[in-house]
Amino acid sequence: MKKILLFLMITCCSGMALANFNDGEKAFKEQRWPIAYAEFKPLADEGDIRAQYYTGYLTLHGLGTAKNTKRAINYLNMAAAQDSDMAQAMLGYLYSEGIGVKKNKKKSVELYEKAAQKGNSDALLNLGVMYYTGDNMPKDVNKALEYLTKVPTMDKPIAARYLAEIYLNEPSVQDPQKSFNYYTIAARADDINSFHNLGYMYQNGIYVSKNISEAIKFYTYAAAKGYEPSLYALGVIYANGDGVSVDTAKAHAYFSLAATKEMKEAENAKKHLEEGMSLSERNKANQAMINIQEKELNSPILPINNNTTVEKTQTKPKKPSRTVIRRRRR
Repeated sequence: MKKILLFLMITCCSGMALANFNDGEKAFKEQRWPIAYAEFKPLADEGDIRAQYYTGYLTLHGLGTAKNTKRAINYLNMAAAQDSDMAQAMLGYLYSEGIGVKKNKKKSVELYEKAAQKGNSDALLNLGVMYYTGDNMPKDVNKALEYLTKVPTMDKPIAARYLAEIYLNEPSVQDPQKSFNYYTIAARADDINSFHNLGYMYQNGIYVSKNISEAIKFYTYAAAKGYEPSLYALGVIYANGDGVSVDTAKAHAYFSLAATKEMKEAENAKKHLEEGMSLSERNKANQAMINIQEKELNSPILPINNNTTVEKTQTKPKKPSRTVIRRRRR
């Protein structure tokens, strides 16, 4: 009889712990931080691995409790010791940036690799970026691809952007078609850099047929979001008459908007144009700038499997016959 009562007591306590965790998780998702912390903290102190991670996260960011990096790291260490991939990935980031601990890239990579082995997307993404950029380790494009291609790009579209960049710029693995497709995935998630680079590919006939009208659509969408490389690219197109009629007013307007973001090339191009502009042309340029800022745009994004004509791959952009100032691409 005692054994039966003990079993019932254990089962009851486990059910209460699960209920408390579920309540905490629900509060966390709804950003009711104090309630989430109140539910997770007792469970974390009892050794619940999931609650230890969440308590560490909340304490690290000062959500529902006072911010305390040292205490947060203690909880994350407890969870990581129990093989929590989320805690390992979080600690990997803290060691990478030197937040609450001494910066230690080697320790960071070790923690990321442990989490990545369990499929943690944050760890996979960060390892991929570190190998691609050579961040305190030898640059290894193949290793970068190994990690980045395992990241669910619909959940983390920035991984798609990095993959697109690698396939566009790295000679050993260059594949413009893959680059175009990955930029499209990232752009669907409204990654502005990817809209710009799709415009760049259309402008220069990389994988797709050269199409200035399509390039302008993509540049214009990114420019409307304030992305200065797109503002500058549009200024160059209209100043040079690259596939369109020369439009000094529009060029000046785009250069002016880019210059407000402290882009030196745009400021120089703007001054260059102003040397030959009359007062009426400057007034026209000011009106053009107002019109650009007020215009609302829909995304020009195309499906990956579109009917765009594909021509022979061109890995390097063609140089324009005339230019105001060298184009800059990010």
